[in-house]
Amino acid sequence: MASTNDINVYELLFLVVQKYRDLETAVVTELNCQKIKNIEKYTKQIVNSPFIKTVDNIWQGSQDLLGLKKSKYWSYRAIQLYKTLYNTVPQDKRALNNCGENFVRDHVVPKKVHAVKLLEMSKRSDFTVAKLKEYLDKNYLISIITKVEDGYFVANPARIAYPHSLKNSMPELENWDWAKGPLSRYHAVGITISKGHYSSFL
Repeated sequence: MASTNDINVYELLFLVVQKYRDLETAVVTELNCQKIKNIEKYTKQIVNSPFIKTVDNIWQGSQDLLGLKKSKYWSYRAIQLYKTLYNTVPQDKRALNNCGENFVRDHVVPKKVHAVKLLEMSKRSDFTVAKLKEYLDKNYLISIITKVEDGYFVANPARIAYPHSLKNSMPELENWDWAKGPLSRYHAVGITISKGHYSSFL
């Protein structure tokens, strides 16, 4: 059976995005015909569940991002924690590989934001495979952060500029400009990200 790497993943995802765009359009049309209220509630269920799960599975599989050591982006504190664990208990693979105990694999841009942006892009006349590739390569990144850092994204009134929760949103909310890059969420809470394979940090 052919793997995702045997086909053009960008063309595949382009088709996926278009299909879900058409599904959303069909659902909205039908609900309007039936004069159903709160249409957005139903379209959100499409966007936030099957659509983004499909995109995420295809993308992470094609980029070989599954697993702690696959990520090319690590926070400074995650690097320091990994080095401490490696030097202290280098044979204890549970301490190094168990993401649940020590680390969090985080979508640099939350999946829900990707879902909304991808569908927005698909409705534009200039939406192409090339434009989709540019977006994904630039913004669909997985990073490794510590459990403590993951807690920084909760709502925080003391964070004057961005007091709202950043677990599933960007600091700029709906005004996030994807062309400017994906790291504003990390900058807002003081997380520093480094690019490189985990072995280069040891």
